[in-house]
Amino acid sequence: AQSWNAPAWVWSRAAFTSEMLLADGRPGDVLAIQAPTLPCRCRDPVDYAASYPSFALYRARAMEQLGRPGDAARELDGVIAFWKEADDDLPLLVEAKAMRARLARSAFVDGARP
Repeated sequence: AQSWNAPAWVWSRAAFTSEMLLADGRPGDVLAIQAPTLPCRCRDPVDYAASYPSFALYRARAMEQLGRPGDAARELDGVIAFWKEADDDLPLLVEAKAMRARLARSAFVDGARP
């Protein structure tokens, strides 16, 4: 897995790289990107706030493409929780909520089986 331990813009690079990999039809490579976990002294809080939600949404898209709707739903839950106090019309939040609702109807999300 690729590690992103640079001092700044870690999340921006992860989000940008994920976007390019998805556009290139490489969802498995998106999941190989490992951004640092909390707590981490190696990132800019503005970068995290601006880019974590995009990175998580790209990961959710990759998981869905790889047939992992439950994992995608959990990734989206993180985005939705991150922006729990944001305006409801924020485009990325609208997309995350719509994708999460669609995945909730999937046969394998939230422990449901066909």
